[in-house]
Amino acid sequence: MWKQPIPTYIPELENNQFILLLFQSILLECSNTDKEVLLKDGTNVSIKRGQCIFGRFKWNKKFYFTKNSQIVERMLRKAQFLNNNLNIKPTNKYTIITVINYDKWVSLEQQDEQQLNNSRTTAEQQLNTSKSIKSVKSEESDIETYIKEFNKLFGREYRITKSREIKLNQRLKSYTQKDLLKALKNMAGNKFYLGGNASNWEADPDYLLRNDDIVDRLLNKVDKSNNSINPF
Repeated sequence: MWKQPIPTYIPELENNQFILLLFQSILLECSNTDKEVLLKDGTNVSIKRGQCIFGRFKWNKKFYFTKNSQIVERMLRKAQFLNNNLNIKPTNKYTIITVINYDKWVSLEQQDEQQLNNSRTTAEQQLNTSKSIKSVKSEESDIETYIKEFNKLFGREYRITKSREIKLNQRLKSYTQKDLLKALKNMAGNKFYLGGNASNWEADPDYLLRNDDIVDRLLNKVDKSNNSINPF
C-alpha cells in the first residue's frame, strides 16, 4: 500500500537519532485510512487515520532489542518530543498510538519546505555551535550540562552527584566539554549502549567518565557496529 511521505529531518531531533528513527517508524506504521486491524488472538481493533497498534515484542524486533526489553516503551513515556507529538492509550492487550497533527507530519508541502530549509538550517547551526556552547556554559555548570544532555539523549532522569562532578572534572583535563557531549551523542546513537546487547546492559552517565580510553573509543566511533564489545 502506498505510504505518505515522512520527514527526514526534524530540527529538535538533530542530536537524537534514535528518537528520530522511532518517530519515523511510527509514522510509517500508522494507517492512512480508518480501518479494522485483526490481532493474532482474533480480536478486531478499529483504528483511525494516523493511528497504529504498538506491541512490545514487535517493536523490539524492529530495533533488534531483546524480546522483553523495555527501552522503546521507556522512550515513548519519557522522551519530551514524543510526549508532545503522540497520544498513547494502553489497554489490557495492546496500545494504540495516535500521532498528533498526523496530516501535518506527512504532508508533501512540509517535505518540500523541509528540503529547502535543510541546507540553511545546517549552515546556521554550524555558525552558532560555538556561541551556543559558550552560552550554555555561562548559564550552567559543566556537570549540569553533562547530566542534562545525557538524560535528554537516553530518556532518563539521572541526578548530579559529587562523585560524577569529580569524574567529569578529571575527563575535562583531557577533553573539552564539546568533546564529551559529542561522545554522548555517539553513544546514544548505538543501540548497544541502550540495552541492545546480550546482557541487556545500559550505559549510565558514569560509564563515559570512567577513563580516557572510553572517551577516545566513542569519539572515534571504532565500536559503532560492534555489539560484542565488553563495556566493562
